[in-house]
Amino acid sequence: MTVKTFRKKPVDVEAVKFTGWSSAVEIQTWLPGTLFVPRGYEHHLRYKREYDRSNGNVYPEIAPSFLVIASAAGPARVDEGDWIIKDGEIVSFCNTSTFTQTYEAV
Repeated sequence: MTVKTFRKKPVDVEAVKFTGWSSAVEIQTWLPGTLFVPRGYEHHLRYKREYDRSNGNVYPEIAPSFLVIASAAGPARVDEGDWIIKDGEIVSFCNTSTFTQTYEAV
């Protein structure tokens, strides 16, 4: 047996950064089925810290807007500043730090 070294083939992907309402409209066109959840609106993907524990209402001042995308793992929350990545039919997302370490513009 001879051990050889291999390099992973580079794969081109499409990606867009979610920066708020203006980019949400473009993302919804690019990725049909994407849902925009406005600041302060109720949604089951909200974090517990975004709710007032005394009455269960959403804190409008700390509950930011976000997108909901259909990922391989099911519905996923994409916050402002996150990147949405499309590799063929596979959709995923990551934060800016991970994106810049993993991808480069072509």
